[in-house]
Amino acid sequence: MRFEGLLKHLAIAFGIALGVYIIAYWGIEHQRYVNGPWEVRFEQSTNGNPVMVVNQPALKISDVKFEFQGATMNTNLPQTIKFEQPQTWPYPVGFGEVIFEDLTFLPGTVTLLCYGNEIELLPRVMTVNRQQYIWKSGYTMTLVLTNPPPPVEIKKNKTTKE
Repeated sequence: MRFEGLLKHLAIAFGIALGVYIIAYWGIEHQRYVNGPWEVRFEQSTNGNPVMVVNQPALKISDVKFEFQGATMNTNLPQTIKFEQPQTWPYPVGFGEVIFEDLTFLPGTVTLLCYGNEIELLPRVMTVNRQQYIWKSGYTMTLVLTNPPPPVEIKKNKTTKE
């Protein structure tokens, strides 16, 4: 009789632990995805400059534009990217590249390097070239090409004997 009572108590304890685990797991997974991803569109402005448009509906962020003056465009635009699944960075997007992302809890943090300008998308603020700005829907920020690529230098190996 004692053994049957012990099994009953263990089964009840296991059931309670399993129930708590399932509810906690579901709650955490829901929190991870409830706000949705950053949506970034790479396109061309009316005057021919590259433009990056950022939207995040759950945070009520819409049409925040970054226009890059004096930059040239790729022909594979417009392109819209939703940052939902993490990838190994750095990787190319539009006319820039993702140099960091943490998408554990969406929308997460995404850092892009576009024409030498570092743009970081955070839920609380945006950071442009290490300066913080408050999100303002409909805002346009004009950026200039800050770090042109260095000239290619070809060096010859000096492996010949004299």
